[in-house]
Amino acid sequence: MIPNSILENLNTSIILLNTNLCIIYVNPAAEMFFSTSLDRMYNRPEKSIFYHNGIFNKLSESIKSGRTFTEREVSIQIQIQEHIVDLNITPIATNTNQTKEILLEITPQDRYLKISREERLFSHQQ
Repeated sequence: MIPNSILENLNTSIILLNTNLCIIYVNPAAEMFFSTSLDRMYNRPEKSIFYHNGIFNKLSESIKSGRTFTEREVSIQIQIQEHIVDLNITPIATNTNQTKEILLEITPQDRYLKISREERLFSHQQ
């Protein structure tokens, strides 16, 4: 298992879900991103924290299949605000290969990278 000190210092939002898709851990970056504490998120379903069309199905599929999923530049909604993020879903299996927990990594896309991409696209179109 990864030492907590590493998870606590990442800029990436880390959410650990049980097989019922309830939150059992978030790192400080996730607390900042979602503007709420672990105490308020603990044991709540992921869909009560943010919305992404299809995330529930991908999390469920990851539990069943043991497969990792990655989605780039997807839109998630936190309360009424939209965010563009990269999502990584990783099942964590026990010794018997049964998925025990799901690691969800959320990496917000940097605004400047987005602006840079848009400027390149604009100049390319001209």
